[in-house]
Amino acid sequence: MSRILLFGASSFFALAKSDFFDWLSKINEVLKNLFKKISDYEFSELLNIEHFTDYIDFILLTVLIFCALKYLRHRRAGRMFVGIAILLVMYILSILFNLHTVAFVLQCFYKAGIVVLIILFSQEIRRGLEKLGTLPEYIVNARYHKGGKEVKIERLMEAITAISLSEKMGALIVIEGYTKLDDHIEKQKGHNTIINAEISAELLKTIFMNGTELHDGGMIIRKGRVYAASCYFPPTKNLEYVNRINLMTGHPLGSRHQAAIGLSEECDAIVIVVSEETHAMSVAYKGAIYMDLTTDQLTDVVRAALTGSGRDVERIIKRIEKVKVH
Repeated sequence: MSRILLFGASSFFALAKSDFFDWLSKINEVLKNLFKKISDYEFSELLNIEHFTDYIDFILLTVLIFCALKYLRHRRAGRMFVGIAILLVMYILSILFNLHTVAFVLQCFYKAGIVVLIILFSQEIRRGLEKLGTLPEYIVNARYHKGGKEVKIERLMEAITAISLSEKMGALIVIEGYTKLDDHIEKQKGHNTIINAEISAELLKTIFMNGTELHDGGMIIRKGRVYAASCYFPPTKNLEYVNRINLMTGHPLGSRHQAAIGLSEECDAIVIVVSEETHAMSVAYKGAIYMDLTTDQLTDVVRAALTGSGRDVERIIKRIEKVKVH
C-alpha cells in the first residue's frame, strides 16, 4: 500500500512542477498506471497494521471533502462549483478526444486557475473559516454567552409581544452569540448608541417607537443586557433566497428582514424580527429566516440563545423547521 501511495504522490508531484494544462493532459496516463499498480497489488496486505495511518489519512480526507460539499450544497457557490467541475471534465475529454478548439477555449477559461476560484468563492471561504473558528466553543457546548442566568426571559418576551401588538411598530433584535459584533458597532460610531441596560418592555418599546432617535436600525443584546441600539446591518446579497421567500409568503421581505438574513450569514447571532406591517415574529439564523413563529416557538429560541448553547439553538431551529415542512 505504501508503494502505491508513494507512486501516486511522486507522480502528481512531478506533474505539479509542469504547467497546469500539461498536468491535465497527462492525468489520464497517470491514472492508468496507478490503476495498473493497484490491480497487481496483493490485497491481503491491506490488513497489515503498518497501513493503519494510510486508512486514517484516507478517512480524514473523505470527511474533509464531505464537509466541504455539505457546506456548499445549499449555497450559490455550490452550483458554481458544479459548473466548474463540469467544465473541467469537458476539458479532460477534449484532450483525450483531440478536440483542439474546445480545449483551447476551456484552457483560456482556466488560465487564471486558483485566482479565479478565490475571487468566485471569497465570501464562502471567509464564512467557512469563521465557522471553523467557532468550532472549539461549539464542541465545549458554550457557544452562546450565558449572561441569561441574570436575565428573566419573560422580560424580553414581554417586550417582543408588546411590540408585536402595537400599531406601526416593528423591531430588529440581535442576540449576540460567540462572534462579537464589535465591527458593526465600531463602523457606525455616531449613528448607534451604547446603552448597556437591563432588558425591559418599557425600554424596548421606547427604542422602537416611531419618531424616536433610535427606532431605525437594530438592537444588540450582549450577555443578557441591551448593549447597543440604532445599529445598521447590511442586507443579504442572496437575492435568489429572498425571491423564493417572497413567493412563499406572497409579500416582499422588508428591509428589517433582509438585514436580519444578511447579519445571520456573517455570524452565529440569533436575529429576531417583528414586522411593522403584519406584526408577525420571525427569526433569522445561519442565513435562513423562519417566518410567522408562535409565541411558544420564539420563547424556546430566546431561552436557548440566552441561557443555552449553540447546540440548544440548533436543536430548537431544527424542530421549527420540521413543523414548517409538515
